[in-house]
Amino acid sequence: MARQRSNTMGLLATRPRAHVSYDIVRGVEEGLCESLGWQRVKPSVRPRQYFAKAMAAGSMPRLFRSKRSLFMVAMGAYRIADYAADWRAATGKKAVWLFDAWPSSYRYIQDVTKRYGIDLLFVTAKQSAERLNRAIDGVDVEWCPEPLVEMGFKSPPFEDRKVGVLQFGRRYDAWHRAVLRSSTPIGARYVYEETA
Repeated sequence: MARQRSNTMGLLATRPRAHVSYDIVRGVEEGLCESLGWQRVKPSVRPRQYFAKAMAAGSMPRLFRSKRSLFMVAMGAYRIADYAADWRAATGKKAVWLFDAWPSSYRYIQDVTKRYGIDLLFVTAKQSAERLNRAIDGVDVEWCPEPLVEMGFKSPPFEDRKVGVLQFGRRYDAWHRAVLRSSTPIGARYVYEETA
């Protein structure tokens, strides 16, 4: 008996990773599901695992075809290919909100969007959106900046502040080391996330 699938938008949920950038991805995913009523779609096994199992069984099992459209929030273009089985199984519209679409990855982004039939690509860098829109035929590329999540932060009056520099999100190590060296001698408190 064939499985019945919905024609609605499904959010292809990323696999958990222990890194601050994936906290951003999970936050965006939760916001989209909550505000738009989308359902999370559990990803299939990784492509290499999928094909290894199929080859060990002596044949390639058929993928379930899905009329559901898929949307994914990806931190880096290489994450898109991790879900190859899901992209190939989906027959509805396919869209990705891609963080970190850097010039060094443009060629890969072109290849992966074509390979998996991505219809709409949102990127967080405006220049990347402009360049990729000209470079990828048949894919609509739009600029959609990174969201900020309001966490109820209230700033005290300047004279009452105990933090001189607050760093959050992804860290540029050279800048971080420079602030560490310069903030202590002048008595400024530098607050940042400790990473392993």
